[in-house]
Amino acid sequence: MRNTTASFILLALMSVLVLFACKTTTSTTQPEVKAPVEIDTLGTISISYDSPWLDITIADKKMTKVKTTHYFAETNFSSVPDSMSTETLMDGVVLSDSIMNELNTLLDEQNFWELEEQYGAPEQQRYYPYVISAEMMGKSKTVTYRSNPSYDLAPQAFTQVEAFIKTLNTDQGED
Repeated sequence: MRNTTASFILLALMSVLVLFACKTTTSTTQPEVKAPVEIDTLGTISISYDSPWLDITIADKKMTKVKTTHYFAETNFSSVPDSMSTETLMDGVVLSDSIMNELNTLLDEQNFWELEEQYGAPEQQRYYPYVISAEMMGKSKTVTYRSNPSYDLAPQAFTQVEAFIKTLNTDQGED
C-alpha cells in the first residue's frame, strides 16, 4: 500500500509539473506586431548630371552644383584650354518634397527608365559627353548623350530631365 500511495503522489506531482510547464510555455496573449517602417521614397532618389561645363548631384534630398570654366588664350587655336577653374554654385542645398516629387514624376512620365544607354555620336567621333545617372527604389539607369551636330539630338526624356535639374536654384529649397 505504501508503494501505491507513493506512486499516486509521484503521479500527482508529475501532473502538476507538466501542467505548470505547459502553462509557462504557451501564452494566450497575441504576439506583438510591429508597425511597418515607412520608407521615404523621395529620399531614395539620387541623380547625377555630368557635362563638360556643369556637374549636378542630387542625393538625400540635397543638391550640389559645380560649374567648370575653360580659359583659352587669344593666341590659342587649339581645342585644349590653357587653364580651367571650378566654381561651386550650390553645396548641399536641401530640396523641398514638392521639388523631389516633381523630379520623381518627371522620371516616370518621360519614361527615363526605358531609355537606351547611349545616344548621339559614336565613341570614335569628336563629341561632348552629357551623362545622367538616376537611382530610385531599386531602379538604376545611366544614359550618355554624345553631342555632335552631325548626329541625332538627345531624346526628349533626357533633355526634359536635364533641363529640370539645370534650372533648380537655391530659392527652391525647403517648403
